[in-house]
Amino acid sequence: MEENNLNIWSIGHGSDTIERLQSRDQADTEELLEEIFVKHPETLLPDLTLIGRQTSTDAGYPDLLGVDGEGRLVVFELKRGTLTREAVAQLLDYGSYLESLNDEELAALIASESGKNGVDKIENFDDWYNERLGEPLEKLRPVRMVLVGLGADDRARRIVKFLQDAFDISLVLFHGFSHRDRTLLARHVETNRNQRQRIRWKTSSAPQPSRSRGVLAHSGHRTWNSGALGGRDRAPPSL
Repeated sequence: MEENNLNIWSIGHGSDTIERLQSRDQADTEELLEEIFVKHPETLLPDLTLIGRQTSTDAGYPDLLGVDGEGRLVVFELKRGTLTREAVAQLLDYGSYLESLNDEELAALIASESGKNGVDKIENFDDWYNERLGEPLEKLRPVRMVLVGLGADDRARRIVKFLQDAFDISLVLFHGFSHRDRTLLARHVETNRNQRQRIRWKTSSAPQPSRSRGVLAHSGHRTWNSGALGGRDRAPPSL
């Protein structure tokens, strides 16, 4: 079972004082997260635009769909609490279904299911995508898959690590902390930058360079003030 070993300290001027921040109750953090993601999608990924929430598909109802800053389609599976292998399986089901659709089917699905649950309506997704990115819909692929939760158990982590050599799949974990009258969130990202580069090569028309199969794991930590998400605080780091 995942344990929260992430600690944050507040350091006073000149390092004279130091205060360890108290973790927020998990239930309180859960209540905050999904609405924050919808109102401030940059907390999940920089330059992310949400295009669907609880989208109805033949594979079920993905929690969130978005387009990232590179124009890639991203599907999110959110779990209140610890991520398990069942969450990984559900996300793979969503991702495989979206990949099975052709561009016209995918555009029609997004257009018909947008405009719900706080997500803006998109009348014509092909036009919307071209206006913002100047690219054809084929640039949406391959689909990125992101698991989001307050922790992940060992089996979920092992499966994701195994899959990362072939798929663009990441873990994004959040932890809540209290500091005086404010709530702070820490975001921890577990992704594989080498794997993402290999996937881009595989989907490119250019020949794939020769590289070793070494895996480089990357994780990033960032805290920000939930009361000032649109203010001076920087956006979270890119996956």
